[in-house]
Amino acid sequence: MDESRYLDNYISNRNKLDGSYIQSGVITDSYLKVINYDILSSKNRDSLNTNKLKYSIFIEVRIDDSLYEHLEWAGVNNLQKQFGLQTVINIEHLKKQLHLLEVNNELLDNKIIIPFWKE
Repeated sequence: MDESRYLDNYISNRNKLDGSYIQSGVITDSYLKVINYDILSSKNRDSLNTNKLKYSIFIEVRIDDSLYEHLEWAGVNNLQKQFGLQTVINIEHLKKQLHLLEVNNELLDNKIIIPFWKE
């Protein structure tokens, strides 16, 4: 597993984060927290009313073969005041095994796949 996408393994909070992250590679909670940093450039963020923007239009989230629609995204800032978007997905229904999270960000034209183990 590529540990660079797990926030619990991110050693230095001084570096800029970009792309998608989850809380850990092993999830013992009933939810999966997905955070996207640098989702919008500061220019785009200033020109949009972020309170009304439906981010789910631009961010597609899948776990294994299931598409998660109508996710609620909230703006967050990390310790370095870096803007990101966060959503929480209920994963109680997932089996205790390896899963693949896929985050497709149309604004940045990228796709990130993050494996995680549901415990």
